[in-house]
Amino acid sequence: MRVLIVYESGYGQAEKVARALAGAIRGEGHDAEVARASSRPSLTGVDAVIAGGSVRIGNHQRELVRFCRERRDELVRLPSAFYSVSVSARRRFGAGQREVAKALSRFIAQTGWTPRELWPIAGALNYTRYTLPIKAMLVLISLMSGGDTDASRDHEYTDWAAVESLGIRFARAHAPVSRSHGAQTASAGRVAFN
Repeated sequence: MRVLIVYESGYGQAEKVARALAGAIRGEGHDAEVARASSRPSLTGVDAVIAGGSVRIGNHQRELVRFCRERRDELVRLPSAFYSVSVSARRRFGAGQREVAKALSRFIAQTGWTPRELWPIAGALNYTRYTLPIKAMLVLISLMSGGDTDASRDHEYTDWAAVESLGIRFARAHAPVSRSHGAQTASAGRVAFN
């Protein structure tokens, strides 16, 4: 199976997630290619697609939205997932989850594409990479939401074991059933994913 992972990333976290997903899928014996949405990768010969990006001020990157909107008809026909990286996703309840839901709803409305799977993934506060105005704004937001405010260092919230698990589950759920291993693969799929 050939999986294309298309991403856009503001400060690198969404790219790290894309590469971790690709590693997990390759570990299951499949081909996984990682490409920026802005490079306009082809979907020819692709068996499944995972797209993703980070959220900034409630929106995903324009290039990612544009790619998914322009390729919507192709994406609808393929097994697909969309991951959304945000600091809000670190909060499992309340306002954090409302922000995640709003960003995902906005993405779906902007692209016209409803992925088969939606994966909110906790991101990072990369204070050391931000400009002073962005850093000050994020410290204030973090202060109000009970987050990390030490701007002298970065704070990572991504659960890498969970990201790897998503990649493995996706690969196993969408892998074609081979003739030599058909019974095992189909059985594992029914038990693990139904």
